[in-house]
Parts: sequence; C-alpha cells; structure tokens
Amino acid sequence: MYLKCGSLADARKVFDGMTPQDPVSWNALILGYVTNGEAGEALSIFETNSRCVPTSRTFCAALKACSSLAGKTDGDGRLVKVEEALEKAVGIHARAASFEFDSDTFLASALVSFYAKCGSIRDAWKVFQKVRLHDAVSWTVMILGLAESGQGELSLQLFHRMRAQGYRPDAPTFVAALKGSSSVGALEPLQGIHADISRCGLEDDPVVANGVVDGYGKAGDAAKAQQVFESLEKPDAVAWTSVIAAHSRNGDTRMVFKLFDEMQDEGLQPDGIALLCLLTACSHGGLVRQAKCYFKEMEAKYGVRPGAEHYHCMVDALGRANELEEAVEMVEAMPCEASGVAWRTVLGACKKWKNAAVGRLAFDRLVEVEARHEAGYLLMEAIYASSGMREEQAQELRRKNIPKNIQL
Repeated sequence: MYLKCGSLADARKVFDGMTPQDPVSWNALILGYVTNGEAGEALSIFETNSRCVPTSRTFCAALKACSSLAGKTDGDGRLVKVEEALEKAVGIHARAASFEFDSDTFLASALVSFYAKCGSIRDAWKVFQKVRLHDAVSWTVMILGLAESGQGELSLQLFHRMRAQGYRPDAPTFVAALKGSSSVGALEPLQGIHADISRCGLEDDPVVANGVVDGYGKAGDAAKAQQVFESLEKPDAVAWTSVIAAHSRNGDTRMVFKLFDEMQDEGLQPDGIALLCLLTACSHGGLVRQAKCYFKEMEAKYGVRPGAEHYHCMVDALGRANELEEAVEMVEAMPCEASGVAWRTVLGACKKWKNAAVGRLAFDRLVEVEARHEAGYLLMEAIYASSGMREEQAQELRRKNIPKNIQL
C-alpha cells in the first residue's frame, strides 16, 4: 500500500521491521522502488539484504532495476549508465546461476531482454540458447532483440525456427518479426509474415496492423501500405504516421500532404516523425518555402520541438534550393552541437552549386567536428576543382593537416 502511494520511506520502515522477512515482500519492495524511479536504491536493497533467500522473481526484480538504470537518457536522448547497469546485471546473472535459476524461463526472458536492450546481443544469445524449454515470451524477446540490434535477417531466421518447432506466435511475436522484416526492407519475407498474421486471425490487432503498414512502407511498397491502412477500422496516430512515411520514402509529395491534412481532420496530432516525413517530402520536392513554414510551426502549432533530424532535413532543403547562407545559419542555430552530418550536407550542396566561399566555411566547421573524415576532404577538393581554383586548393591542402592515407 505504501509503495503504491509513493511513500517509499514508510514501506521500507515496515519491511525492515518484519520478522521474519519473506521473499514476496522483498521482491515487492525492490519493484516498488523501481516503479517510483529509484532504481539505484532498488539495487542497493537487493544487494544488502541477507535475511531473505532470493527466488527467481527476486533476480527478475533486480534486473528490472538494472534496465531502469540503463534506460535513463541524457538531453540528447542517449542512454546513460549502460556500462554500470551491465556490470551490475552480470553480477546478478552470476548470482542467479549459483542458485541454478539462470535456466528458469521467466528469468532467462528477463536476461535476454536486458542484454539486448543494452546492445549486448552476444550475451542475450548465450542465455537464450541455454534454456531448454522456451515459451512465447523468450522467443519474442530474442527475435525483438535481434531486430532492434540491426540483425534483421537473424531475427527472421529465429522467427521461422520458432514456427518450425510448432510454436504459435501471438501479437507481440508478430510485432517483433515485423520489426526484423522492416530492418531488412525486403518485400518477400514481409508478405510471408503478413499471410501468417491473417491465418492466425490477428490482422485487426492495432499494433500488429501498424507494424504491417510500416513494414510495407520500408520495403518500398507504398501502395500495399496504403491498402492495409485503408482496411483499418479506426487507424491511430501511429498508423497515420506509418502510411505518411511510406509515401514520403516513395517520393509522393502529393499523398504526403493529403494524408497529413486528413490526419489532422481526424483529430489526431502529428508527432515528430510525421513532421520529419513532411519536411523530407518538401525537401525532395524542391518545396523550400513550404518546408520553412512547417518548420516554423512545429513547436507553436504542433507542440513538437525540432530535433537534430528536423534540422538536418531543413539544411538539406535549403541546400537543394541554393540558399546556402541560410543553410549555414540553420546549422549554427541547432540546439545541440552540429554533427558532421549537417556540415557534410552543406558541403554537398556547395559542390552542386559550385560555391567555394560557403564550402570553405562548412569545411572548416567539419574539420573541427571530424578532423579525419575522408568525405569532407574529397568534397572540398571537388568544390575547388569545379570552381577552377587549383591554387586555392593547393593552399588549403598545405594549411590543413590532411591525413596521409587520403589522396586528393
């Protein structure tokens, strides 16, 4: 009761006064601290209590604390404390093994999920292989872990292996397989999964249907993505965003604008991804004026603060329109430190429009960020060459400490 009300100190006081203490209360205390955002203290409770014998669920609770610790992000959205969380999880794993709990299906699923989340897919795979009897959860977390680590083909292979062994996928399993298919971007495996979804009667599940729309979009079949989208009784914001992204990748600017307006007519608010698709369509369609309007309206009208990807898209749109000075201003206005991607985008536009002055400025900024990135030097050489500025090129190469392995 105290934990559910957020009164951690009172819950801890009751637990400390229990004689004897039992694992159920211990597990509840650990999970309560995690739920209330105190993952570090939850791990301390797990590590320092010697009055209870842990169960497999105790180790699962401790792993959830590790996952919460690793899942905290900094201002740029990067995971923090991953190494610390991994180190603690390895200790928890070893201690669970000493109690012979490491092959427990429930705990194994938690370990696989945690290791995959932290990018340690090799450790996740070792745990998965050790379990002799899998359930739908352990299959799903491993398939999803492979998909999210960029190993889509292995993810699909594992999904087919699961099916071959007679397991019936549920909705989360299909969502994981669809993520694997989307990362591969191939149409054939997606069509097979889609047929399997229909045979299992899950085509109307909203999350599964959204995954199918997204999968066809990433496989380059915008027409099929649209068809599946139109079959949905009441598509949510995710489905709208997925179909908008499908047409954006396909370069169909008219459909992107049409769907974007219809989404709002349905009372749904576009998110950052939908707005990025809109800006991308504007950029590829040469509609720089519209891109500027949408970008200005992002926070005021849609409540979305522009991120690095939105700025990169605007820089690309301005560069394509030969508005190079404004592109530089856009990079310098970014809320975070400009990456090499932004400056290389400006450099690429300078090459297209043969603008050596802005090109040199962008090159100087790029060298500050990525001193040894070969593409920047090659782009600058091309700009000088296309402008007939061989002497300036020679001076630039003498001025800069060009890496020896780059031949210009």
